[in-house]
Amino acid sequence: MNITTSKIDSLPPLPLELSIPIDSEGDPVFSEPWEARIFAMVMHAHRRNLFEWKEFQVLLIDEINLSESNQLTRPYYLNWAMAAERLFESLGNVNRREIDDRVSLLRPDDKTVRLR
Repeated sequence: MNITTSKIDSLPPLPLELSIPIDSEGDPVFSEPWEARIFAMVMHAHRRNLFEWKEFQVLLIDEINLSESNQLTRPYYLNWAMAAERLFESLGNVNRREIDDRVSLLRPDDKTVRLR
């Protein structure tokens, strides 16, 4: 992963009480089921100690900054998904070709579903 130690060290740790995000009325904040799934995947991998939270935090911040600097205004959980893709690829869990092949299999006519 291309993350500097100083960037990682300057970030706060993952709060122990972190759980599924909810709004002021106690409802989940996810707009789509895939948002909850990607959130759960990242949290599960972290709780299994597969990565330090700060590693994901740096990737997420990078994706948000990339989105804003390119005026893409991507939804928050799309940035989360893109950061997760980079994280899982860096951990050797998946590779970009496998992801693209899977998307092609699931949605063969949809050429818009490409994270990169």
